[in-house]
Amino acid sequence: MAALVASLILHLLALFSPELSIFPTVSEPQAQPLQARLVAAPEPLKPPKAIPKKKAPPQVPQAPSSKSQAQPEAPVLAVDRPSNVNTPDLPVPAESTGPAPGVAAASEEPVAEPSVQGEPFPPRGEIVYKVFRGDKGLEVGRAIHRWEVAEGRYRLYSLTETSGLIALFRSVSLEAESEGRIGPRGLQPERYRVRHDGKEGDEGAVFDWESHQVKIGNRPPVALVPGSQDLLSLHYHLAYLRGLEFGAAFYVATGKKYERYAFDSLGEEELDLPAGHFRVLHLQALSTTRTELWLALDHLLLPVKVRHTDKKGDVYEQVASVVNLPPAESP
Repeated sequence: MAALVASLILHLLALFSPELSIFPTVSEPQAQPLQARLVAAPEPLKPPKAIPKKKAPPQVPQAPSSKSQAQPEAPVLAVDRPSNVNTPDLPVPAESTGPAPGVAAASEEPVAEPSVQGEPFPPRGEIVYKVFRGDKGLEVGRAIHRWEVAEGRYRLYSLTETSGLIALFRSVSLEAESEGRIGPRGLQPERYRVRHDGKEGDEGAVFDWESHQVKIGNRPPVALVPGSQDLLSLHYHLAYLRGLEFGAAFYVATGKKYERYAFDSLGEEELDLPAGHFRVLHLQALSTTRTELWLALDHLLLPVKVRHTDKKGDVYEQVASVVNLPPAESP
């Protein structure tokens, strides 16, 4: 029993820790020393003497040869990109004169565009999840997501903790907060904080949109890609994007890393969850692990189900048990 509980705790930490890695980590910029050397300017070159031109011999007309006939040019196929795909330019920090170090060119990464103007979310709301391990539905924890929206700003809070038998042996909790603005391109995080068992360490992120830089923990800042999110805001930023049926891709600050997340669309589905029946859009991100999201199409694209499959094939699921939204205002 002790071995089983220890295994479950380790997997919960792997599932809910901000160290979750889906794609290779963006490397930090390395400072390169500059060297300068003064040299004497070279003497100007004298212009060469003019050389008299020779008359070209008369051309003798020749019969056209089948081998020398011009060949028709090969046709060029024009490939149109979907209208919903946007490829923004990668910003460069003010002190940099070249492309952002360690970050791939943004023109190579299709990014879904925002479709919602204003604020699609009500002023506040809450989702309560049950956390299960494996296919047999062993409940091992719970999670809560809360949000507040007011005057063009947002605040997100999440709490994930063990429950039941595991909590009797050891209580594990993970809190995360994300706050920032809501702009024309969706959520624009400014600060991301993480606390383990109530203690705040060096995990987190600070987004400086004016200088186009993001600072992860205690590491030096790196170039900030437009549309970047943190590990919590990404779930709700998707509600501002159109063309999700083609997938979505953007950079994410996890608290320890800054990396690219790419979600493929698996189409629409119908789900029966403890919180009710939902028509959802199924997205997934694949690498050495697999992360899946089910977004409620008729409920603000809220993430009503999340599944993570680790390198060993162990599966953990978060399913919505309660969705609390304020009643709609009467016209």
